[in-house]
Amino acid sequence: MASTEVPFSIRFTRAQVEKIARVAEVEDRSQASVVRRAVDALDDRALDPQTAVTLGQELQFSGGEKFIVTVAGTTAGSLPAAPAVGATVADGSATLRRER
Repeated sequence: MASTEVPFSIRFTRAQVEKIARVAEVEDRSQASVVRRAVDALDDRALDPQTAVTLGQELQFSGGEKFIVTVAGTTAGSLPAAPAVGATVADGSATLRRER
């Protein structure tokens, strides 16, 4: 039986990549360092501007700011200015509340 390659991509949130890194640390330390470097370099929004987000979804930006989506929508093409913790910010058609 002949095999066929099918190109595809998978997008992970920063939280998902961090979970993968924790599993890799337990399973195989050599792979953990590769995954950890990827997590450290990751800026989800820089990779995926104008991303559809859902109510309650958690987002974390490269600067460590954590947000919860309070109004579902599509994020803008660039990061919004981070408001004070507890405040909200419009991001495209979505609204985010800063958690930390």
